Amino acid sequence: YCAVGKRLLADWRRIRAFYLAERARPFQTYRNIVLTNLERDAQSGELGPLAEASGQAAMRRQLDRMKRRLARQQRPQDDEDAGARPTTFRGHSFNRWFDMFLEYAKCLALDRRPAEALDVLDVISQSSVFFHDARQSRTLHLMMLAVALNAGAVDRLYELMRWWCGSRPTTAARYRLLAFAMATSASAAAVLTSGNVYKYVRRLLAQLDALYYREHGPREPLARDRPALQTADHEDADADQRPVTAGGLTRADVAALHSVAAHIMLVSRVGSTHLAQYTMALALVPQDASAALHLGVAYLVHATKRDVASPQAMALRGLTYVQRYAELRCIQERRAAARPLPPAQPDYVVTQEIAYNLARAFHLVGLLDLAAAYYARVFGLPVTLAAGDDPADRAFSHLRSDAAYNLASIYVVSGSPLRARALLAEHCTI
Repeated sequence: YCAVGKRLLADWRRIRAFYLAERARPFQTYRNIVLTNLERDAQSGELGPLAEASGQAAMRRQLDRMKRRLARQQRPQDDEDAGARPTTFRGHSFNRWFDMFLEYAKCLALDRRPAEALDVLDVISQSSVFFHDARQSRTLHLMMLAVALNAGAVDRLYELMRWWCGSRPTTAARYRLLAFAMATSASAAAVLTSGNVYKYVRRLLAQLDALYYREHGPREPLARDRPALQTADHEDADADQRPVTAGGLTRADVAALHSVAAHIMLVSRVGSTHLAQYTMALALVPQDASAALHLGVAYLVHATKRDVASPQAMALRGLTYVQRYAELRCIQERRAAARPLPPAQPDYVVTQEIAYNLARAFHLVGLLDLAAAYYARVFGLPVTLAAGDDPADRAFSHLRSDAAYNLASIYVVSGSPLRARALLAEHCTI
């Protein structure tokens, strides 16, 4: 399949109409644009010094020879309707060619040839047929990002993330994608938290803040009816996705960029306002569980530093926001599973994710007894409430092995190496 795909890609690249010199011009016809311009100049008599030296007759003959030669090499087999934009090539639609190229790149990636897969996707993304199609362009760049992350090609990550953040800089999904790419590996985090990325994100943040404050006032970036923390049974959870500016900017868009800027500050240790950035993100979207978790972890990390004046107060704030995350995440899971919300003072630990994050928070501040209790609860909880208590589903959850490894480390510190060895043999053995 890869050999056939290589030949088809070479055939596609041979069509000059698919790769115009003016990238801003979309694909309209198979006729050669350069020859069309030459023909127009010949008719108007503006052929330049070459025409003055050799005469218009010789230039016309040369033009006819070029047109005949390129027509034999470049003209596809299918007929092109006069005045209509072609939608096929070699008897197949452009969408079918697009799917074939995606499958070809996927086969190359699975065959441990990620560099070739990235080159194929890059060549196709530059084609005028797909370059101006927003959906197909996003699909190609998303697949390029997936291949680069999976193969560890960190040299391509910066360019890809610049494309994603620059294509629609006011969309929260772009910045969530950037945050996900940071967490894939240490090398990806080093590239995506560099000084260049930090400066770029700060420029975007200044632009979005200016756009948001222009309509809401410089002293009131948040709505008065949206406190930083609300009750867990708040029903208006979709308010964060409603446009708050004339340009369609939402609170979630601004909050996502604040969170990404705080991630970069925290990981690369650049700047000292990551707590303020996380706080602004949570204040903008108080029903977002991830924003509460980010702020809680930032306070816990800050509490572990030696130069903190009151580490106990920082740890208490961090655990408060982590508990808030557990409440919001439980409500999201129950709504997704169409289950009723819990009564007053419920147990919010309903999934492995919630139990593991609570255990990691207690583990970070040294509360090993509470951490061990929540690590142990991971083994008996489902991945999601929608999936139910399916043993096969739990068997493929990565959180079970992570929880077992962390719990075993607590057993070793507590003086129970045999118990730790049994736990690792049960959950961390391939």
